[in-house]
Amino acid sequence: MPATRGLALAFRDLMPSGAVGAPCFQAPDIGLGGRQTPPWLHTTRIVLGLLSLGAVIAVVSHFGEARRFAEMVRRAQPTWLLLAVGLQVATYFCAGGVWWLVLRRTSSPQPLGVLVLLTVGKLFADQALPAGGVTGNALMIRGVVRRGTPKPTANAGLIIALLAFYAAMIVATAASLVVVRMHHRASAVLVVLTGALLVAAASVTIGLTVMVRGDRSSVRRWLARVPGIRTLLDSFAQVPRAAIRDPLSLSGSFALQLANIALDAATLQVVLAAVGERAAPTSVFASFVFASIAEMTGVVPGGLGTFEGTCVALLHLLGVALEPALAGTLLLRGFTFWLPMVPGLSIVHRELGQP
Repeated sequence: MPATRGLALAFRDLMPSGAVGAPCFQAPDIGLGGRQTPPWLHTTRIVLGLLSLGAVIAVVSHFGEARRFAEMVRRAQPTWLLLAVGLQVATYFCAGGVWWLVLRRTSSPQPLGVLVLLTVGKLFADQALPAGGVTGNALMIRGVVRRGTPKPTANAGLIIALLAFYAAMIVATAASLVVVRMHHRASAVLVVLTGALLVAAASVTIGLTVMVRGDRSSVRRWLARVPGIRTLLDSFAQVPRAAIRDPLSLSGSFALQLANIALDAATLQVVLAAVGERAAPTSVFASFVFASIAEMTGVVPGGLGTFEGTCVALLHLLGVALEPALAGTLLLRGFTFWLPMVPGLSIVHRELGQP
């Protein structure tokens, strides 16, 4: 479809040249007075326009949730809500910490504060234009490369972050299955969700392995025949092997990603307490993890409805009353969606507004 192709081209240009294997638009844009507008500025205008449009659509689609979120905030206990904000801020530090660790181990350190801000911008970009994390990852790579990190090293950071995330999700899912099984509530739906996660994790792992193996992989040579894929494969083939095999980077990133999941689940625990519900932490954790899988593997962009439905259903099955389960889930979505929106928009605008 033309619209899909245009969107893909726009986000290929968002990446620095070589990061995803796409050059910038070559057609010059002539401004007033006959002066030529730089190609990067032309691209930035397109991407910012797409992100702004996506943000409007995301806000409108969540408008009903926003009204209920505001009403529940007025009725909730403020101390618990402040704690929820603190937990969510901690998730930004965990996500930024993954990149901080990898870049530090590859002798391309970046300040943790900068990486945390880029993480907030990534959250906004992923919510404004859900594309399986492609949008936000493009922003992260652009941000660190613009600050002097070599492109292959930035790609290594992305690879480790993805591998660590799926490894953490697999561990969290295994623990959640045990919890659900202890309550004698295991069902075919949860088995399907677990299978979907394993398929996604295997696909990502195999795909990244193919891309970094270079010409030794027959699969890579076959994929290189696909138009537009060869440059992407060449870019990832330049990733330093030592970086993605570094035990400290891998183990530390895994721990940070697992902590990120735990902090999000703890936020759900806290907002349930804010509406007067005392739920078992293990039940809350399992409900959050399976709801996250439903969001990741669902067909609805941003997991709108799939996350909420799965989370409320599991909380209720594991002993939480239906009304507080719904209230807590909507409060959680309010914090995870609305909290990074305004600062995220500002960060994205700043990052894309600079060459």
